[in-house]
Amino acid sequence: MKKIAILGNSLSAIKVVEHLKAHDQDIEAVIISQENTFPYYRNRVSQLPVKKINSNQLFYRANAEYLDEKITFIFEKKVTRVNFKRRRLTLDDKEQIDYDVLLLADLSQQPFFGVKGANKSGLYNLKKLADTTTVLKLIPLIETIVIQSDHLAGLKMAIAFSEIQKEVILVTLGKNILNGLLSETDALALEVLLQESGVRVMTDSQIVEILGDTDAKAVRLQNGKVFGCQAVLTDADLPDLRLFKETELQSSQRVSVNESYQTNFDNVFALDAVCANMKFTDWDVSENFSSLAEEQGKIIAARIVNKEYSPVAQTLVWDLELKGELVKISVENDAFGNPILKVVRTETAVSA
Repeated sequence: MKKIAILGNSLSAIKVVEHLKAHDQDIEAVIISQENTFPYYRNRVSQLPVKKINSNQLFYRANAEYLDEKITFIFEKKVTRVNFKRRRLTLDDKEQIDYDVLLLADLSQQPFFGVKGANKSGLYNLKKLADTTTVLKLIPLIETIVIQSDHLAGLKMAIAFSEIQKEVILVTLGKNILNGLLSETDALALEVLLQESGVRVMTDSQIVEILGDTDAKAVRLQNGKVFGCQAVLTDADLPDLRLFKETELQSSQRVSVNESYQTNFDNVFALDAVCANMKFTDWDVSENFSSLAEEQGKIIAARIVNKEYSPVAQTLVWDLELKGELVKISVENDAFGNPILKVVRTETAVSA
């Protein structure tokens, strides 16, 4: 019987466990998550501000089902040490967990890690359900929200908060919105729609300082401009790999893997935004997120049980509703989520 340990709250990791259980029902899984919540659809989080979805529709399955399938969750705990040779994890409360297979699924950085003033409250990861829920609880006190993102996750959240009449400032590092995903013509057309929808766009810049005493009250951009705000959001794209600094795990900005998401340790796999192959990080907020997670789960599970599996190329699709227009962005990609074809089209939005 194998014991699977998973670092991070990830639907893809749950898919791996499901496919492994199809081979062996006795497999146990333990998920260590800094989030206090069960796996959810990240592509639906941006629908919460406009109340197009309730919280129950966010979750992948009922909580009791995990217990029935020998899947254990350890919430709000942090792994402080990984011993790859002994196959053992040590948590911040000194608890030790042995494993046969380790999945590195979500190692999100603190929002604005390394930025001056990043220790203040009022900074949030827009991909995290708990962070978005906190912002929504404070929404009556919030007039202006600054979002730094070069990804569709940030774009979708900016649109959502604009729809509930909040002033939104979107800061992008790229010279054009979405930083190279779209052609320059399409990016400029999308930027015009955003501006008309009430989203102020600041391209070719980034936040260099969070201002305020204990709470974030304003941000300073690289170009010197200062904007007052009550909440600052980012998608915190890169994983926090400091845990592995003194280990032999091969990584750069992300963990190096082969075509099966396997690291240089045979029993350790990196998936989602943790792995280097997943260069295109917006797949987890695409409309077909579930099928993409399913495919990733199949690839990894097949490798663990030494079964042949031929990856199926996927197509990513996003819907952005702006000023009565439904902007559809679709990207054909390979099994790793790397873009092959870039397409944008618009049509009249149909109200639900």
